[in-house]
Amino acid sequence: MRLLLLQAMQSVKLRVWSRDLKTGIVRMWSTGPAMVDPGGSEWHGSIEDTYAAVHPEDVERVRRVVEEAIACGSDFRVEMRVRGSDGAYAWSEARGHVRTNAQGEPQFLEGISLLIDDLKRSEDILQDIARFPQENPSPVWRCRQDGTLLYANPASHQLLETIGTRIGKPLPQSFLGIVQEAFSSARNQMLNVQIGEQDFSFQVVPIRDLSYVNLYGRDVTAQRKAEEVVQRQADLIELSPDAMFVRSLDGYITFWSKGAEKLYGYKKEEALGKTSQELLVTTLPEPFESIVATLRKGGQWSGELIHRRRDGILLTVQSRWLLRPGGGEYAEEIFESNVDITERKRMEEELRQSEERFRMLIETSGEPVAILDDARRFASISQTGAQILGWSRAVLAGQESGALIPSDERPMFEKAIDDFQHSAEENLAILMTRFTRQDGSRRWIESELSPIQAGGRARGFMVRLRDLGAYLPVGPGYHKGQPEK
Repeated sequence: MRLLLLQAMQSVKLRVWSRDLKTGIVRMWSTGPAMVDPGGSEWHGSIEDTYAAVHPEDVERVRRVVEEAIACGSDFRVEMRVRGSDGAYAWSEARGHVRTNAQGEPQFLEGISLLIDDLKRSEDILQDIARFPQENPSPVWRCRQDGTLLYANPASHQLLETIGTRIGKPLPQSFLGIVQEAFSSARNQMLNVQIGEQDFSFQVVPIRDLSYVNLYGRDVTAQRKAEEVVQRQADLIELSPDAMFVRSLDGYITFWSKGAEKLYGYKKEEALGKTSQELLVTTLPEPFESIVATLRKGGQWSGELIHRRRDGILLTVQSRWLLRPGGGEYAEEIFESNVDITERKRMEEELRQSEERFRMLIETSGEPVAILDDARRFASISQTGAQILGWSRAVLAGQESGALIPSDERPMFEKAIDDFQHSAEENLAILMTRFTRQDGSRRWIESELSPIQAGGRARGFMVRLRDLGAYLPVGPGYHKGQPEK
């Protein structure tokens, strides 16, 4: 029996102690870890030695409880932190009573000490859990299966007032169905409900063993508004005729707009989850790693790409990429917006080839003709035209035509060309203007201008030149031509 008692004492870390009130000697017996001296299962010392092991913040409180018990001859119970053999403090509970002699005088103080450190930690955890609903800034409710409200935390008061109920009263009808469904199915349910101007999401958790249901609410008004903004932006993207899609850095498509469906011929269901390289066989103007480096440095990149449509036709697109940085649960993604410029590129190439052929015709022509571009620079000029102006063709190439005109006459020359360029009815203009030659002399030149049209707008002028000599009886002038019949 004594062995069983010792084993029980060891398992619960129990110590038996006795204090002689006359001598102040304290004796302690334990088969568990010693509280003060690790030297053995029995320890003795003075009462001050015992108090020396108590946490300084607890000593006076413990001393007061013990002395009051001695004075009154009553039992006592006190918790304290006690230093162990490793120097660390642990919670202990001491329980004791006063034993008197035959004359009724206090003789011994006897009792037990129990290590309760694990219990104290559990109590702290339970207290934290108990405080959680009270301190929770979101509504926490408890109700019966029939919807009668049993508990509501402080954060719920305004909400309950809005829906017109209180503890002891049933929840509104909008809650009853989901509460009963959760209880009968023994499964958690979700309820989204609008209360006043706010949107709430409630997790409904049945506790069937105790016949009640807990409801944990969360104000999702800000989240809903943010989702609405995102949805409106997504709707705007869908309205755009541009081909837009989102993909990960390794190419997998996560968003595919209607504009992309129309341009490339792939439905959203066909594109999502595929890589853009697999789907569009992209030809890049520079290595992908270089583009990513540009994105990470400045957040965006633009350039021309070659894509292949579903029907195999190759497209040239003006592409703009934006990088959404990764963070948390989100990985880096690329937003790509593409505009089909295939036709424009074809027209530009045709125009370039046409201009090249035209330039060759001009330069080999025996007529005194020149081509001015839309900035009024000499794009090309025949040999006879260069001779009339008194400059070599090499010098005139790229030269602004107005630079050859005396400065005091240049504004009138520029205005005459502006008026002609913006006139919708005229297709011929004749200017008589002095040009300064390379040797410094000045000659009157008649310039007959006709517009060069391309893409629905004037791309420049073809000019026929005629030398009028060094003197002109009348001043510089501008004569309108007649529209073609």
